[in-house]
Amino acid sequence: MKAYSDPKRADDPYSLPDIEVLEVERIGCDYCDCTYLVAVSFVGESLGRPCGCSTCANVPDAVLTRCDLPEVGWAWWYCFPGCLPDGDPVGGPFATEAEALADTRGDLDDDEG
Repeated sequence: MKAYSDPKRADDPYSLPDIEVLEVERIGCDYCDCTYLVAVSFVGESLGRPCGCSTCANVPDAVLTRCDLPEVGWAWWYCFPGCLPDGDPVGGPFATEAEALADTRGDLDDDEG
């Protein structure tokens, strides 16, 4: 789901959504215990790929697999239309899509305080 981090901008005809809320699963590396949140639609593509952390840089067996207790939930990332996301999913996993969206706006509330 595309959304506005600042809901006041939704009525501005020149404004575009700047975040995406997505369903994620936690996957990990059996070699170093690093874990990553990955969009559920990309989990299959991510499994079996090298871990990528500095510990595992030269370890051929350090590949990503499903964690023993995979967490499935919701997270968010900054994502302008037509552009790739700016980094990894943020926070979470949250139990609901609404909780993930509220987390994006929690940062806004903190800045205004």
